[in-house]
Amino acid sequence: MIELRLDKQKLRLQLAQDLEKIDARIRKNADKMHLLKLAYENSFMVLKCIKEHLDEYEKKFPYDNAQRIVVLCQQYHEALTTHCQASLNFIGG
Repeated sequence: MIELRLDKQKLRLQLAQDLEKIDARIRKNADKMHLLKLAYENSFMVLKCIKEHLDEYEKKFPYDNAQRIVVLCQQYHEALTTHCQASLNFIGG
């Protein structure tokens, strides 16, 4: 019984120390995380605007230069995929 209490105390101490280390890393990287978040938010807004313009162009000119629209849509999806992958890497996904 005494050994179990000691083990629990050791585990609690280890957990507290680990949490302190994690908190210290978060505080240390808070500025970087904030800057990265701003960059990702801005790049997402740019991608959103590009998509809106592509959709608008397709509606206005459905048969005009269709091949070019297909290429632009593919490039948009590649950029969006890259953005999503970078976002997942940032959050550790």
